[in-house]
Amino acid sequence: MDRPFIYVYDADALTDGAAYNDLFVPLLVDSEFRLRRIAGRPEVSAGLIQVRSDRRRMLFSAPAHIPHDQAVVPELVYEPYSGIGFDLTNVLRANNPTTGTPCYFSQLAFQGVRRLPDARPAPDTAYRYYEKPYTWSTDIVVNWSGRVAPTELVVANGRRFSVAVEDYDFTLHFITMTEELVGVAGPVQPANQSVKLMLYDVDGNQLMSAPVCDFFLNAGARNYNSLFPVPPLLYPAGSQILFDVHSLLAIASLPCNLEIAFCGARRMPC
Repeated sequence: MDRPFIYVYDADALTDGAAYNDLFVPLLVDSEFRLRRIAGRPEVSAGLIQVRSDRRRMLFSAPAHIPHDQAVVPELVYEPYSGIGFDLTNVLRANNPTTGTPCYFSQLAFQGVRRLPDARPAPDTAYRYYEKPYTWSTDIVVNWSGRVAPTELVVANGRRFSVAVEDYDFTLHFITMTEELVGVAGPVQPANQSVKLMLYDVDGNQLMSAPVCDFFLNAGARNYNSLFPVPPLLYPAGSQILFDVHSLLAIASLPCNLEIAFCGARRMPC
């Protein structure tokens, strides 16, 4: 069974202007990983990146100044117990300033699927159906900062939310987010650099190794060609779409009115 998944690397602890060799994202030991997308180089480096396979083969002929998104075609397979290795030059960590330590959104996202050979089959709809486009939306007021008040030094915990799936089975195909920040005039904008999300499937399994920046998940993001989850996820009627929200905002930017839309298809009985 293939489970959509994102392995992330947070560059918060790196030093701006430095170069690093053999950075590493360890894989979960129960499954291989098929890498299909690399995103976020501009958020962690003003320089170059080199990515390696699980056998240390280089993905690029030389360290590359890749764009925001880089497709990996054909997919690159990482075996269980291995990891994603990479090098960075000229680190430059993207962040939201605070009165203390910045809220960093300096993150690399390695998107693909975990292939789980021994997992039970994915749930399926028990009735005949046709699919009809549908969106479950929820409004959240992000009224807590990414760093604990009042000094804004320590990373704040995330908060858990859920959306009830009612009446019919629902398949999630992509996510969009919009936001309205305090003191920012004009219409609501696509969510960008405001929160990280941790999303779970219907069985409570994490779909990323750590909370993922909004712009990597938002199908309406400015710089990223985001589409997650792939493949789509089924949430049966009566279940919940469970997710955690982690703020990336300084106290001075609060509150943020955030709308998260889970877009996909309802399975209508026929």
